[in-house]
Amino acid sequence: TELQAITGHILGHDQVGRHMANFTQKLILLIGLLALFPIIGIAVEKSTCAVLTFQPGMGFAADDAKFISDRYSALLSQLGTHTVLARSEMQNILKFQRWNASDYCSAAECAVEAGKMLSVQYVIYGSVAHIGKLYSLNTSLVDIETGRVTSSAVTDFEGTVENFVRGVAEDNIRSLLLVKQTPKEWTSLSKDNSTFIN
Repeated sequence: TELQAITGHILGHDQVGRHMANFTQKLILLIGLLALFPIIGIAVEKSTCAVLTFQPGMGFAADDAKFISDRYSALLSQLGTHTVLARSEMQNILKFQRWNASDYCSAAECAVEAGKMLSVQYVIYGSVAHIGKLYSLNTSLVDIETGRVTSSAVTDFEGTVENFVRGVAEDNIRSLLLVKQTPKEWTSLSKDNSTFIN
């Protein structure tokens, strides 16, 4: 009858409404769970990275270059953007692999070779040098899978070697990874009386 048809039509709409309400509730629940993932540690896994020893260029001591490299690796790990391979572990792996290249990399191909041996996704390599009171750190970030340099940064500094060694890693990481927020305890070359050159 017409009454039954109308009743069935109304009931049909009611069922659709209930289905939509259930779907909406499930969608809200799913969004809520996804939002909680970073908090409970189920976020997307961080990419792995290794920092090779920076090549000491003209007028720069090898020990100072190693110190900057060690500090760079430690600060990058502290920043938390990547899972950073410990420097001691990196050196042991390369020694075990009997890496034939020099201790330093000056080209992406060299960094890719090292990255494959280290089983990391990214490698940072670079060089440090100085002329007079001008000091410079030049770094590159290499994607091991593609072999391409994804970013590069040059940090120039005019002042003492002590201030350069103490603050260059922080400023270079900011430039290389385009980092806006860093730990409060990080220093900066621009905070002393020397000159940080953009």
